[in-house]
Amino acid sequence: MFMIRIYLFFIYLFLLSSGCKRIAAHKEKGIVSFSPSLTQMVYALGKGKQINCVTKYDEWPPEVRKLPKVGGFLDISMENILRCNPSVVLLTEMHGELAEKLKSMSIPHLELRTRNISEVLSSIRKLSVHLGAEVRGRELVADLEKQLKPKKCKSKKRFLITLGRSAPSLKNLVGAGAGTYLDELGKLAGGENVLESRMFAYPSIGMESLVQLNPDVIIDIVVSDGSSKDWDMVPFRKKPQIEIVVENHVYTPGIRMGKTLETFHKILCP
Repeated sequence: MFMIRIYLFFIYLFLLSSGCKRIAAHKEKGIVSFSPSLTQMVYALGKGKQINCVTKYDEWPPEVRKLPKVGGFLDISMENILRCNPSVVLLTEMHGELAEKLKSMSIPHLELRTRNISEVLSSIRKLSVHLGAEVRGRELVADLEKQLKPKKCKSKKRFLITLGRSAPSLKNLVGAGAGTYLDELGKLAGGENVLESRMFAYPSIGMESLVQLNPDVIIDIVVSDGSSKDWDMVPFRKKPQIEIVVENHVYTPGIRMGKTLETFHKILCP
């Protein structure tokens, strides 16, 4: 449960929340997306005009900001979903309860996973078939696979990718563990994850753990207001390189992972 809570926070709650408002009813049927990652896939497949509604966390591509919002993960409005007149509702594995409600109401829905690179590629393929864009789907997958080739690095730095903290403090800090897309991208960038042996995908990281892990580089993913000076309170044996990352493509697993890989490579192999 803790791992799921952290994952949800990472994918959805990095952006500021706002109240869920009643939206205008759509006359034409269209896609309702409950994941920024899946929204971006739809646009990349050339089907963005079919989207009627998205979540309040969707920020990219820019045109989604003008679309009606059906809420977020914690304030899902069934009334708004119905008013969006869905041809299909796109969900992730975290939307189990919503999937059951949609099933009971005979509303078409499609569950797609994006926890790691393999799942992202698989979801692109499945979504392209569902939307009748198989050719474009194959092109996207091939392009992404090409972008995600391992990078060369003179030395392998030990990295820690962190997220979730309440800047400027280090409270609520978690790290990206083995098997997550952030872990995989860090390794492809030429680094070695200090959380390789941890059991959870996104384990909680306290002050003692930070000292024991002793990474060479900390990639600190924050929304805003984060500073490398926030880490001065940690009594590291050897002060690591601290890199603050705020770009939204980093915390959205999907079609822009190649861009995230480039960001990590510049940090780990300058």
